[in-house]
Amino acid sequence: MLVALGLVAGPARAQASAPPAPMTLEESVRYALEHHPDMRLGEAQVRLASQFLKQRLGEQRPNFGLSGVFLRQGPTLPSFQPGGAPIIPGQRYNASLAFRQPVFDSGLREANEKSARIGVSAQNEVLSQLRDDITLDVSTAYYNVLRAQSLLQVADARLASAREQLRVAEARFKADVAPRFDVVRAETEVRNAETDVIAARNGVELAEASFNYSLGREVTTPVQLAPAAAAPAVDILLSVALQTAMQHRPRLRERSHRLDAARQDVRAARAANRPSVDWVAEYDRRSSTGFSPNWGWNMGVSLSFPFFDSGITRSRVHQAQERAEEERAQGERDQQRVELQVRQALLNLGNARERLASAQQELVLAQESLRIANVRYNAGVGTTVEVTDAQLAMARAATNVANGKFDILVAIAQLEYATGTPVAEMQARAAGTGGPTPTAPAGAAPPRDLEKDSRKG
Repeated sequence: MLVALGLVAGPARAQASAPPAPMTLEESVRYALEHHPDMRLGEAQVRLASQFLKQRLGEQRPNFGLSGVFLRQGPTLPSFQPGGAPIIPGQRYNASLAFRQPVFDSGLREANEKSARIGVSAQNEVLSQLRDDITLDVSTAYYNVLRAQSLLQVADARLASAREQLRVAEARFKADVAPRFDVVRAETEVRNAETDVIAARNGVELAEASFNYSLGREVTTPVQLAPAAAAPAVDILLSVALQTAMQHRPRLRERSHRLDAARQDVRAARAANRPSVDWVAEYDRRSSTGFSPNWGWNMGVSLSFPFFDSGITRSRVHQAQERAEEERAQGERDQQRVELQVRQALLNLGNARERLASAQQELVLAQESLRIANVRYNAGVGTTVEVTDAQLAMARAATNVANGKFDILVAIAQLEYATGTPVAEMQARAAGTGGPTPTAPAGAAPPRDLEKDSRKG
């Protein structure tokens, strides 16, 4: 029976200790968007903006309020009539129910509501930009882990080649067909290769820690990544990429919303010292006296016109105008930054392609050079310096190939980030219509769910 239990428990332990399945890039991005603390912060800021919108909407709706007071007072003054209510009673109470409904405020509340609504749209664009930021960080960190692992493989291959050369040099030295210098030189290359392996392993550990950080998880979490997919062929004109970025980049849409909100703030500031009219009503219960009953009511309209406030409103209007100008200038600056990012991504992509093509040819030549050097050395007509130089050239070429491959993938991720659009979608749209399709104008209404919440509020 113990044997049977062992057979049953064995597969269970093996299954429990099995390493996790390698994460793909899509799974990594999805994990980061679900667990990264910055996403929770961005979502909280959207909820804050939505609640502020509800407050602005509430300013336009009826207000009811209860108030009450109870006092003991003296000296008292009795009624002039026997059995009548005292003129000044020893205690007094007053309870009131008040109602107020804004009727006209020169556009103040409307401007505040529009500013808050646009603020919700702007905050949603901030959240979209945050998603793009996290996606780029995760993609770059993902490719850097695979790059570091590839460079470690290059370093291991160089170390293995150096050790093989040391073995051959020692055998030839023992056979009295090679000088002691060959052994020393080969052993030196082994030590150099070991140093490179140590540095490459450290690079892998650093890259894995950075990857975990980009996912928003513990940096010591073991990392298992699936191989990167082959880089797609990208053929996008600069003009198409720039036009796509101007329409789809969340940062630019956010800045447009901020400018619209600032303009509404200017309207609200101007309306602050203009007339406003409210409908008011009140019902109260109070202590009866010899001059008044114990209840009363009133209703009517209330007019307010703060036409002079020593320049406070004028200063607030100027302040709001300066903020609008600040948003306009910041929008121009962000547009220039996006244009720069698009150009940099396309230039980096072209540069990486050229370097990869050159490195692949370099690798073929380095492999042939190393083969010839080994043949010449084993035949006794070459020197160990030729072999070690060929090994270094081989390692350098393999390093250039690895860097070129992952530089292309990183450049594509940067291009998608800069344009706010996947490369495949951008190419399909450009091929189908000759350019990106226009999107909804900036400053449009906020998402439907937030509007529904606002109406319910």
